[in-house]
Amino acid sequence: MIKRTLELAQTFLTDHTAAEKAVSSKDNIERYVALWAVGVHSVQQAIGLAVKAIQDPQTSHEGRIVTLYFVRETGRTDWEIATYAENHFGEAADLDCWLLQNLLRAVSPQCFLTVCRRLPRHCLRRANTLRAWASVGLALP
Repeated sequence: MIKRTLELAQTFLTDHTAAEKAVSSKDNIERYVALWAVGVHSVQQAIGLAVKAIQDPQTSHEGRIVTLYFVRETGRTDWEIATYAENHFGEAADLDCWLLQNLLRAVSPQCFLTVCRRLPRHCLRRANTLRAWASVGLALP
């Protein structure tokens, strides 16, 4: 696994086109390493590719989680993730958790509450969502 990851990193660091293509790979190791390699050159470009992957209906559930993990690790985000959250929050508790983590790190508490107030009320009642809210000390809207 380590050898393969290093080989992918070497390929993607030297071949930008291959890296951009691999962001849409069904292989999540390729996806993550490709995002990382693009991010070495431009974090904003990597986040832009990540947002496209998150919004792509062909991206698997696991692929979205890997991509959201990458975005969270950059410490940056994109407002399009908030739009995605508004449209898809409540579909899966694990995805909700990663969406919340990205929103929390990216926006002020007031903006976060504004986005969350737009979510369907039933989504805020899920046990995993409530734990995520409690962990940051926010009250339900």
